[in-house]
Amino acid sequence: MAELIGDYTGMDTESNDFPANTTTPGIVETGWKDYGVISTTGDVDWFKVSLTAGELYGFSIEANPTFNGLFDSQLSIYSPTGSLLAVATTGQGFQSKYIEFTPTATADYFLSASGVGSVVGNYILTVPKGITGTSGSSNTGKIMGTSANDTLTGTSGNDIIDGDLGIDTAAFIGSRSQYSLSQNSSGFQVQDNVSGRDGLDMLQNVERVRFSDVNVGLDLAGNAGTTAKILGAVFGRESVANQQYVGIGLQLLDGGMSYNDLMQFAIEARLNGAVDNTAVVNVLYTNVVGFAPGKADLDYYVGLLDSHAFTVAGLGIMAAETSLNTANINLVGLAQTGLEYL
Repeated sequence: MAELIGDYTGMDTESNDFPANTTTPGIVETGWKDYGVISTTGDVDWFKVSLTAGELYGFSIEANPTFNGLFDSQLSIYSPTGSLLAVATTGQGFQSKYIEFTPTATADYFLSASGVGSVVGNYILTVPKGITGTSGSSNTGKIMGTSANDTLTGTSGNDIIDGDLGIDTAAFIGSRSQYSLSQNSSGFQVQDNVSGRDGLDMLQNVERVRFSDVNVGLDLAGNAGTTAKILGAVFGRESVANQQYVGIGLQLLDGGMSYNDLMQFAIEARLNGAVDNTAVVNVLYTNVVGFAPGKADLDYYVGLLDSHAFTVAGLGIMAAETSLNTANINLVGLAQTGLEYL
């Protein structure tokens, strides 16, 4: 089901499966998203997309966080006659794959979506608008997002990338170590240290940065910060450096899960489902304060849960929001550098 500010077309479903060839009825347009499902091992969905010669496009496939997600996906591009042109080689492991492509001719091309091995599940295919630019230009151009969740790619020159509304991602070709990322007065800036490739880009209203080997969450006043605070309170300050844990938290929050529900989910995971009030207080207090609670403190906080003055998630949020916890995880420092995740 393609999406562009509320407009929809046909959707790949188990009962309406798109074939893996040029006869596919699946069509996506630049600036749209399409939702589909890989329902069986070996299932491959093709989508037709009209592209303009000389324009740079960045396509991505990711697990749909709302349903049973396709957590290990593959994305490929085929020529107008059905010949393989490129396969995604960068992405975020089990979460998504990303590929850039510049067509040499204006024509209808084909994108294929599939799972790796026996993996099945629901996916989101994102087809941003092409980015017109002169290769090697040092002039600054502005690349604008929409009200949706956009993936934006700059040119080889210096760009201003403005995501506008939604949860937006700026995508770069190289690995994290090849770039300098720093905060500035209007957002963040990313400097490519490889000459003639991505240049210097200014990021505004951009919440995520995608490199070939890792991602960075920039919204420490938003979902990235919430994820860090939950991890610090529930799993301890060291867990904020666990890129897979951060990725799971961000995917769930970005997909619409509430702070309260993610806190409950995290506590249950930390205690292996054995959520009793004493264990909850011991975990939260020890992680935030730095040592186990004394009897008086333990009795007090367990009493808050026993009397239902606080829910388990509510007490977790109270602990996560304390100045002790935000200091433990260095939230101020993370706001300047971003939070890395897979």
